Amino acid sequence: MRSMKPKPEPGLEPDPAVAPEPAPEPSPPPPPEYQMVGPPCRKLRSKGMYVYTDGPAESHGDYDNTIYWCLSTHKAFGPDDDLAQKDLCCDPSRSCYEAL
Repeated sequence: MRSMKPKPEPGLEPDPAVAPEPAPEPSPPPPPEYQMVGPPCRKLRSKGMYVYTDGPAESHGDYDNTIYWCLSTHKAFGPDDDLAQKDLCCDPSRSCYEAL
């Protein structure tokens, strides 16, 4: 029985010595659209608020893995269904924001 696979035309075979072009690198994500505008909301809570130490507070730069929650919902999101985070809960334009 004959193969149904078509034969490539002469001169159109891919050259095995030429490597295929690499896929383009994905572009980095855009910077966040939020900025810390003012003091955090009075309902924002974290475990660090309840831990007392004798030494000065240590700064860890931009890395922050603190878990925050909202005092109104007792969950990781506020009444406006947006995340409760230090940088997000400093925006007075949020409907649930209450200044200190």
